[in-house]
Amino acid sequence: MKISKNNIEVKMEIPGAVIRQKTDFGDATGLGKISAEYFSLSAGVDTTPLFMGLEGNLCQCPHWGFVLSGQLTTTDAKGVKEVVKCTRTFLLASRTQCKCQRRCRNHYVQPSA
Repeated sequence: MKISKNNIEVKMEIPGAVIRQKTDFGDATGLGKISAEYFSLSAGVDTTPLFMGLEGNLCQCPHWGFVLSGQLTTTDAKGVKEVVKCTRTFLLASRTQCKCQRRCRNHYVQPSA
């Protein structure tokens, strides 16, 4: 299956961030349905406020992705930080949050909620 970024519905648009998500994008046999996401984040965007109220105030879902442009810094539940630069593939374990140092675009796949 394939889909253009422009055909993925905008689920959230806040100052400095546009989040697109296509649920039930496909089936990862044995793991269930997956969603496809496309994030556009301006420099300085911190995703932490999006997860306030969740356990540890962190995203609870793992994400597999690719940084198309820019740079992210992720922080996990133990406080371990990792820099993910342009053209890098990554896995964000559940209970992680991100901050964007440089304007970035990311593509993710994740289990559908």
